[in-house]
Amino acid sequence: MPPNRARVLTGSALDRARGCPASAVLPQGEDEPGEAAKFGTSLHTQLENRSQELDDALGEVGSSIEELWPSGGVHEALVWYDPYTRKGGWKAKAPGSHRDYSEFPEHYLVGTIDYINPTLGMVDDLKTGWPPPPTTLQLGLATVAVCDQNGMRSMTQSVTQFRPGRRPQRMELHAEGAAVKRELDGLVGSHLLNRARVAAGEDPEFNPGKARCRYCKAREACPVKE
Repeated sequence: MPPNRARVLTGSALDRARGCPASAVLPQGEDEPGEAAKFGTSLHTQLENRSQELDDALGEVGSSIEELWPSGGVHEALVWYDPYTRKGGWKAKAPGSHRDYSEFPEHYLVGTIDYINPTLGMVDDLKTGWPPPPTTLQLGLATVAVCDQNGMRSMTQSVTQFRPGRRPQRMELHAEGAAVKRELDGLVGSHLLNRARVAAGEDPEFNPGKARCRYCKAREACPVKE
């Protein structure tokens, strides 16, 4: 069966699809957020609003919102890339709105990123659990979007980990927009091929692993999960 959505891929699924192509083309289960996920959602809302509560919590560990996410940037930005025209862009998400990608054509790669600052040349993703490296394609999608719209060649991609009572840790890397585009193009091609295989009744490409399978939305439909 094809996946239960028409859109090719969204930003949050890019790295999962890169790690295991089958995870993005098999039937998808529903999210059941636990307490950790609910806490993360709450913290992201505080960051979007640059709340005093979050700034106070950061101050207790010797940091601040301004230090980590300087004024002049955009919180919760919609970012996109059209692999047909190879052009991307971004805009601020409406405050308090849910993530809605219906305005974009289905073949666009679309996502939401926690913070972008074109003036400083940075894109950042806030994590409250164990963070991935800053090489994620979710950040890469944001890099492409800002580079294209703002006439830049590269960005600093970062992942910021914050847990209450601990000073935030940030991992950074320098990413070239053109290089990320090539990786996104390759991922789209692989994804569409695996979708076609599933539609034809054939097996997609599997790459199971304990870490990948644990939170995979396609876990229940996967015949080779670990």
